[in-house]
Amino acid sequence: MSDNAQYFARLAQTDDWFAEYHTYDDIVWWSGDLAARFPHLVRFVPSIGRTHEGRDIPMLRITAPGGDGGKERKRVWLQSLQHAREWISGSTLQYIAEKLVGGYGKHSRVTRLLKQVEFVLVPVVNPDGYTYTWTTDRLWRKNRRDNGDGTFGVDLNRNWPDHWSSKGLWTQSSSVIYPGPSAASEPEVQALMQAYLKTPNVVAVVDIHSYSQLLLRPFGWGRTLDAGERQYREVADQLVKDLALARGSRYTSEHAVDLYQAKGIAIDWWAGAGQQKRQADSARAGSTRPYAFTLELSPKDDEELGDSGFVLPPSAIRKVGEDVWPMILHLAEIGLTQPLVSRAGAT
Repeated sequence: MSDNAQYFARLAQTDDWFAEYHTYDDIVWWSGDLAARFPHLVRFVPSIGRTHEGRDIPMLRITAPGGDGGKERKRVWLQSLQHAREWISGSTLQYIAEKLVGGYGKHSRVTRLLKQVEFVLVPVVNPDGYTYTWTTDRLWRKNRRDNGDGTFGVDLNRNWPDHWSSKGLWTQSSSVIYPGPSAASEPEVQALMQAYLKTPNVVAVVDIHSYSQLLLRPFGWGRTLDAGERQYREVADQLVKDLALARGSRYTSEHAVDLYQAKGIAIDWWAGAGQQKRQADSARAGSTRPYAFTLELSPKDDEELGDSGFVLPPSAIRKVGEDVWPMILHLAEIGLTQPLVSRAGAT
């Protein structure tokens, strides 16, 4: 038996997947295994696209079997590890997936939701960068584009084509927030955009990051308010209460720009250019659009933490997952009953 086969055989017998962090290869294996264990609930999509280094970007789709085959069901889109060093984001998404499939048929709230909602999960947005954090540099943030000048990497969460900018102090190729040579230049962003635009009836999207214990809503590019700001604020206030009720963890709801100005980020594309594209392509889209949030996980922002805030011990995995789980359920319910109906873009 090969070393990999021996490892996966042991992994299959592990009582607690969340006792440790896992490599990209482990997560791909886990994704396929989840679908094999729950074939009536989970569909594993091995690849929605490939990275610079040729790695696949996998996807999971989780919903209950139903009469319409899920065609008219609402969708909740969750993604993690857009920034490679934020390991806890990936583990939290994996925790949510396990809670969904484990709760079906056992917990009425989960069962009811899965009969109405398909959860679309992208567990590793940035496979190359994430692999690099395991092999070379634990605090690597970007992908692994060869910039051709001796530097590597683009910050994927500055590369989305909504208010993308190549101007400013931090846009040299060596910068940790280098936005890339052009908007949506990166294959990872292109793959996510294409997969998202093919996914109908999306009512909520969450880009999971760490750290600072924040729930961020559009926009990051400037202080202009989203057209649905009042509804956004009310929903975000409810969701941070969910986060506090779980284990007493205090999250703050604010605009993305209140953390710092960031152009070309995922939530701004979902709320703006991406939604405009969806509406232009589909008359059925109407005026409904998704709630778009960036979730910054634990720990709380602290000047003394510095980069160590990205390196949570494995003992934190379940705790952070338990914080977030009620919020994700509530967000899905809100998407069903209180859709964001204002027009796309800013006021």
